[in-house]
Amino acid sequence: HSLWCTQIATLIRCVLRHADPEHSKKLSSCVEEIEKLDLRGTEFTNILQEDAEAAEALDKLDISRDDHDYLADILDPDNGGCLSIQEIVDGLMRLRGEPRRSDIVAVDLMVRSLQRDCRLVLTAQAEMKSYLANI
Repeated sequence: HSLWCTQIATLIRCVLRHADPEHSKKLSSCVEEIEKLDLRGTEFTNILQEDAEAAEALDKLDISRDDHDYLADILDPDNGGCLSIQEIVDGLMRLRGEPRRSDIVAVDLMVRSLQRDCRLVLTAQAEMKSYLANI
């Protein structure tokens, strides 16, 4: 637990330093600033590529270097192109360690749900097309 907190704090400091190179305050004194901070995915990727301390923090959290270039996409749950610190922390917690069976089942269930929703949309679209053709 201590390792996790230390490395996440290091990563957040690296992000803050990128946003403001003059940043030198303690993390505890800038909680509101951290909460409001949003990064474009490309900014986050650049931090990981350019800041050895950030990359090392992820290494210590067992996040593979092979994944660093893809983390912005992986950690962006709404695919909006921006990451909050909360999204980064939540996503990194889920990425640590080996995948569990429950992770695989959860993804399978989400995919099935999306397939079901797509079928409903396609059915509604076909019905609308048929209806409009008869007008």
